[in-house]
Amino acid sequence: MAGSTSSLEMRDSLPALDEYWRKSGINHNLTCRIGINTGYVTVGNFGTNERMDYTIIGGPVNVASRLESASNAGEILISNATKSLIDEYVETIPKGEILVKGVHTPIETFQVIGLKNDMEKKENPFVKFDGKGFLLKPLHFDKLSTNPEERRLMQNALEKALAALK
Repeated sequence: MAGSTSSLEMRDSLPALDEYWRKSGINHNLTCRIGINTGYVTVGNFGTNERMDYTIIGGPVNVASRLESASNAGEILISNATKSLIDEYVETIPKGEILVKGVHTPIETFQVIGLKNDMEKKENPFVKFDGKGFLLKPLHFDKLSTNPEERRLMQNALEKALAALK
């Protein structure tokens, strides 16, 4: 679970860092994409005496890299192998399958939304559930001015509403 918690902290700290950079004159939109997979890997120094690198190798590393590539800005994608280990702690939604070269079966992916404890404590201002259904409040999305936290809340509200409709 440490990887998922760390990735949430990294993702959630980016808006403050982005704001700091903007105030310092760096006007680039700072975002991240994160991919997490679980499996056995080899870690250590590899190479020759002339060129030595400390690195990590193995199939699960390749899958994590592909998860990162398949994610959108600000998104954390995990494999089913990782989800099965952290499911009781982390809120996720299915994102479909990806094909990875060298892996014979498609990899089922899930987007990490947040920690379940935090999700239960934090009420989403855009959607209200009752015993009969839900009320989805009007959303105003502006690509330039909607901050990443508002985007996540909007996306979470829409995903929960869609899940309830299914």
